[in-house]
Amino acid sequence: MIYRISKTAKEVKGVISLPASKSISNRLLIIKELSSNPITINNLSESDDTNTLHRLIASDDTALNTGDAGTAMRFLTAFLATRTSEYSLMGSERMHERPIGVLVDALRQLGATIEYSGEEGYPPLKITGNTLHGGQLVLDGSVSSQFITALLLIAPVISGPLSIEFSGKISSRPYISMTLQLLEIFGIESSWKNNKIKICPGSFKESSIDVEPDWSAASYWYSMAALAEDADITLTGLTARSIQGDSIVAFVFNLLGVRTEFTASGVRLTKSNEIVDEIGFDFTDCPDLAPAIIVTSAALGIPGLFTGLESLKIKESDRIAALTEELQKVGIELVKISEGAIRTRMIADSVSPASTFSSHNDHRIAMSLAPLGLIHESIEMENPEITSKSYPNFWDDLRSVGFEIGSVE
Repeated sequence: MIYRISKTAKEVKGVISLPASKSISNRLLIIKELSSNPITINNLSESDDTNTLHRLIASDDTALNTGDAGTAMRFLTAFLATRTSEYSLMGSERMHERPIGVLVDALRQLGATIEYSGEEGYPPLKITGNTLHGGQLVLDGSVSSQFITALLLIAPVISGPLSIEFSGKISSRPYISMTLQLLEIFGIESSWKNNKIKICPGSFKESSIDVEPDWSAASYWYSMAALAEDADITLTGLTARSIQGDSIVAFVFNLLGVRTEFTASGVRLTKSNEIVDEIGFDFTDCPDLAPAIIVTSAALGIPGLFTGLESLKIKESDRIAALTEELQKVGIELVKISEGAIRTRMIADSVSPASTFSSHNDHRIAMSLAPLGLIHESIEMENPEITSKSYPNFWDDLRSVGFEIGSVE
């Protein structure tokens, strides 16, 4: 399927109810399944990723397929290692290209029995569940925070304390902090001193929790506010007290001309006249924000230097390669400086897309490019339905603020 996306009036005004955070939802699903006490989750994400994890974690099958859901693959690898059956855990072709060896090695040190059914270090996996023991792990701090979270979530139910020491720079620190804060809500204490986290076994207490709206999803609305001629957008439910590290998006887009006002109902986005001449940002702690910020700053003609992008290579797509390919279609070049750093550069005046944008089967690529419909007469996007991976109502929400979106034959 291909969508043609356009907007005659180049302003964006409306009230949007963002999807619930899938990062929080997926963590809560594992906690609930591990708990012997009742846990109620309100406003659970309806994203494809969360639906996949929810379905698999409740399944009686021993052959489980996560598809493209990376969080489900990582979390289930650790979760199933604590069960009592033998499981086959597989995913899509792309999932089998995403490394998981660091997590498997760590779980093996805790007593897990896990074998590779294909290439060493990659899914699919054969997992024979048993009783795991605590221990001291030393992990490269630059590994995926999902690996760390997978280990932290099962820590309360294994035998003995778990200690994780990080070597080198820690990536996506706020996501690890989110996990520890959620565990604390359910009565699990932890300590994080210097580069070492320690969790002792414990019981999850009975509780009810509301899932926050997704700050990662908010980034695309910030992008629309920045690229529109005028904007007045309310994103309901967001607060300044979020446990999501991606809430830093409000600070970054302030540099790109978007004012954030916290209100009783959420946040209100409006235009400001204060836009930087150039921008630099390190995405180490918030890699999911990179596509929206890179596209927006480049579309505004603001030179950018962006670092901390190493992990984007192993997402649903190689996101920097994907953005490089797509932005060339509108006269924007991404210049690679190193493995984790790029510069943006205009190679032509703003031009209409030379061809249809590819989503690269990646929800964040599709959503980050969609706001370009505000600065061009129209754009076309292939495989637009991929946005349901994290934001099922994305296109309907765009229609609600006046975007014209239709299928191309």
